[in-house]
Amino acid sequence: MRHHNAAMAGFLCCFVACCAFQSQAATPFRRTEKSTSELLQSAPGNGEAIIWHLYHSGFALKTAHHLLIFDYWPGNHVPADKKGLAAGLIDPNEIKGEDVIVFISHEHDDHFYRDCIEWKDKVKTIRYVVSPEVSRADKRFASQEDSIISIAPNKTANIKDIQVKTLRSTDSGVAFLVKTDGLTIYHSGDHACWNWNNDPNMESRFATELLKPLEGEDIDIAMHVCDPRLKTSGWGGIGAFTQKYKPRMVAPMHLMGKYKETQEIESFLKSINSPSSFWAIQGRGDCVIYQREKKG
Repeated sequence: MRHHNAAMAGFLCCFVACCAFQSQAATPFRRTEKSTSELLQSAPGNGEAIIWHLYHSGFALKTAHHLLIFDYWPGNHVPADKKGLAAGLIDPNEIKGEDVIVFISHEHDDHFYRDCIEWKDKVKTIRYVVSPEVSRADKRFASQEDSIISIAPNKTANIKDIQVKTLRSTDSGVAFLVKTDGLTIYHSGDHACWNWNNDPNMESRFATELLKPLEGEDIDIAMHVCDPRLKTSGWGGIGAFTQKYKPRMVAPMHLMGKYKETQEIESFLKSINSPSSFWAIQGRGDCVIYQREKKG
């Protein structure tokens, strides 16, 4: 019996260790302590990206050939001891050597930093992809050939080696689905399940009807609204989104600096058996490296 128990204990230990290894291996991203200069000088491969969380709904992604910036807004509580991407800020001098594409989903101040138009004076190669609302709100962002591209909702555009599909937002503007360098990237803008009345059917309708343009897409990296004001009604639809569209990695946004909430969001996603790996963002300038893996 003692031998049987010892063998069983050994088996269980191996099983648990194996499960832990498989779980760890299944996570397609890892944190990095490398400096921003090292990361910007590195060259991600096809299907890889270095991702910085900026603030609120802002992200920067360095892919094999581009630096994609989504919904940048410097916001509040700027760190005094850090600068640039490490502080969740865009310094045009830091990125002047990159091929930069700036995405602006709509005209709300917390998604649209108007002075970003001035980056073109320092960044050699830069383009802006904006919703029509942005162009109307600030004429400097009106369409200009090869420089500013305005894309209406539910349209697809090819910008050199980048394909951009837009979804009509449930609030203002658009959400973006971007394909480049072997990656499919989704940024929701303010396209979310704004379930203020706690309607039990609203999340399902949001996922099946309002996200329908995402059907058939193999999403690598998704940045989705997780507004803390909606925690009792699904956090803005992130659960329904991940369950139906199964992005490999999902990052929360629209947090307004409330990073402690990411632990609650992660617990919520685990409770519904979400298939996506969750990036529990720790603060401004938090950085991870993503590497595409095959879905199981």
